[in-house]
Amino acid sequence: MQVPLLDLKAQYATIRAEVEAAIAEVMESQHFILDESRTVRKAIAQYSNRSYAVGVSSGTDALLACLMRRISPR
Repeated sequence: MQVPLLDLKAQYATIRAEVEAAIAEVMESQHFILDESRTVRKAIAQYSNRSYAVGVSSGTDALLACLMRRISPR
């Protein structure tokens, strides 16, 4: 017997209506970048108990941002 480690279909089924409503709202507004991403960043910052959150375009960029460190001029 094979036991699945992760059942994404079952997880998606619990939030399907909410996800589809959010996608429909974005598609209707045609605001793909600024409005919704600002809302998501604010929610993530609040959830993380931080002042700010940064959005990136991919998981690779997220890892790169974590590894980068600000180099200040001397």
